Amino acid sequence: MAREEGCPDGLGSAIASGALPAASLNCSARRVSAVAGRLRADRGGSIVLMAALSFFLLVAATAMALDLTQLYIAKSNVQRIADQSAVAAALAYFQSTNQTTANNAALSLANANGIADTSTNVTTTFVVSSPTGDGNNAELITITAALPLIPFTKGSFNIPSMSVSASAWGEIETKIPCIETVNNDGIFTTGGPTLTATGCNIESSSIIDWALDGSAGTVTASKITAVGAITNAGHTVINGPETANTTAPTDLFKGVLDSGALFGTITTVAALTAASVPSIGSAPTGGATSTCDAANSSSATARAYAYGTVYGQITMPNATCYIKFSGGSGSTGYISAASNCNGSNAAAICLSGGNNYTLNIMLGPGTYNIAGLYASAGAIAIIATGNPTINIWNGITATANGAISIDGAATVNVLGGISDSSNGQMAFCVSSCTTQGVTLTVDGGISISTGSARFGDANVTVTSGDGTARTGAGLDIGGGVTVTFGDGTFNIANGINVSGGSNLTFGTSSGGCPSLTIPSTATTGTSAGYAIYTSGGTNLTFTYACASNQINGSVAVQGNFVMNSAGTVASTWTIAGALGIGGPSCNNGGSTWSGTLVQVIVRDSICVGAGYSYVSLSPQTPITTQTLSTLPTVTLAGKSSAASGSSISAGGNISMTGGFYLPYQPLYMTGAGTLNSNGGCLVVDVKALSLQNGSSILTNCTNVTLSTAEARLVQ
Repeated sequence: MAREEGCPDGLGSAIASGALPAASLNCSARRVSAVAGRLRADRGGSIVLMAALSFFLLVAATAMALDLTQLYIAKSNVQRIADQSAVAAALAYFQSTNQTTANNAALSLANANGIADTSTNVTTTFVVSSPTGDGNNAELITITAALPLIPFTKGSFNIPSMSVSASAWGEIETKIPCIETVNNDGIFTTGGPTLTATGCNIESSSIIDWALDGSAGTVTASKITAVGAITNAGHTVINGPETANTTAPTDLFKGVLDSGALFGTITTVAALTAASVPSIGSAPTGGATSTCDAANSSSATARAYAYGTVYGQITMPNATCYIKFSGGSGSTGYISAASNCNGSNAAAICLSGGNNYTLNIMLGPGTYNIAGLYASAGAIAIIATGNPTINIWNGITATANGAISIDGAATVNVLGGISDSSNGQMAFCVSSCTTQGVTLTVDGGISISTGSARFGDANVTVTSGDGTARTGAGLDIGGGVTVTFGDGTFNIANGINVSGGSNLTFGTSSGGCPSLTIPSTATTGTSAGYAIYTSGGTNLTFTYACASNQINGSVAVQGNFVMNSAGTVASTWTIAGALGIGGPSCNNGGSTWSGTLVQVIVRDSICVGAGYSYVSLSPQTPITTQTLSTLPTVTLAGKSSAASGSSISAGGNISMTGGFYLPYQPLYMTGAGTLNSNGGCLVVDVKALSLQNGSSILTNCTNVTLSTAEARLVQ
């Protein structure tokens, strides 16, 4: 057949992307039409010849349809291989920062899918900036594959070969999401907010409304994405590429947040109950009253008592003097109350008079059963050696000008509580306040209403609250009081209440505190319903923090609250209740809240009130190398799903790094409330984020690197 003018020798030379060009198809049609025309002109042609031509055309059309179908399938297959190769190349470059390694990854994957390993079939191009405009690196992969044709088509239409090609971009994600919403909620701003996410991304699992009230605002991020519309109306200045109406980004932390591991310990803490009351039997009775006189004025001339005898009440001495109990390990001594002390307190050792002499009682090894200590004048000083056990009924009470102290290593069990309303000092250490000393168990609470008290390195357990009904706070500190606990473990039923102007300190050396446990809350008094309650002007300080703090109840603090000032031991706080910085409603008082190397997990809401212009929290470890399948270091987290959410109120200024997580509740920031990482990396991950009236979030995660790459298609 002669070549028609304007027609190519074959169609294959004109096909580059899997689609047949119109010019080539027209030439073939013209050839078929010419043959048909000659047959019509030949009136002598037979019906057999016409049938043969029709059959030829039918076969040709069928062959063409099969080849076009094959072309479509091949195109889809090559696109799939290109997509996979682009992601493989992006991952390889992220892990190696080597272009050759990225090229080889793409070639290997393409070859494994049947693409010949040649430079013409697989091409890779590295670009510094992804076509999305978010500043990430990317790899452009182009795959070309030959398409085998049916022999009939090749011969009939003179098409020797055909090829298809496809391209894909694999973006290399190097930025973590540092401000994001999860669980299908969005970001809403009014009143000119500021969001600065330097070196990281802002991601919403729903819509974003930027300052729809018309006020100015500024948002800066490496990338901003939303599963829904992003509405601005020109009021907010956006620095960074925005992508709306997308599917949820694959690097959201939602899956990890919803796993429950973050809040797993809350259930255990919420089930805590008070420790058991000491089982020490009945108070001793009998014996005659004894008086310590001037004849026993020094330890060398001390009156000596034998073990195993019930001695009556020891009353006010007429001079500073000493009483020594002799015996040994396994022996038991008894001191009973012969009569009421001061008309109301049945104490075995009773100082109630006008002079201020000191009664020194030396207790060696063994067990001592004492029917109460009371001092309204003078001082009772118990010196323990050999680690004795001291059981006390009817409480330990100091009033007026009395003072009571226990010095040395001992196990002390007290029924009836400890009460200090004196001008002196209640002390459970004198000479050994920086070494582990007393193990103290108290039923009836500890109440320090005036003066000061120090407990040294005592392990302290309180099994019920103070007062006759024992429903008040387990540790109740009055106004203007200073109380110091050293290094030890603390288990305080019915919680801690600190009145205005007082100082309560835990930890005095680098030894720190293994644990603070508050298993229940008070049912009476100002602190009813709270595990920790402090009034305005107080200082609650954990100098050397307890490593584990398990609080079964809410915390409401005013004044200063320092979780870990020394910052030498990591401290975890699990609060099975709410956390209110600024009182129960976060509207009272105001001063500082700080913690170094802390992790705070809260069952209910979190609020930081007005007046807390200085809040500083640092995590147990900084966010440096990050995987997207695990949460960045947790600093502060709340579990509640209440719509009322958590809040940072007017003037509240939180400086923190690490992770701030509220996956089931919104965060409301009002009245210029601020979350500021001060140059470090802060991740804010909440169900919904509402910024109002000049509030701001500022974080910088530029130096955070991804240890496990994330690559995605962006073609």
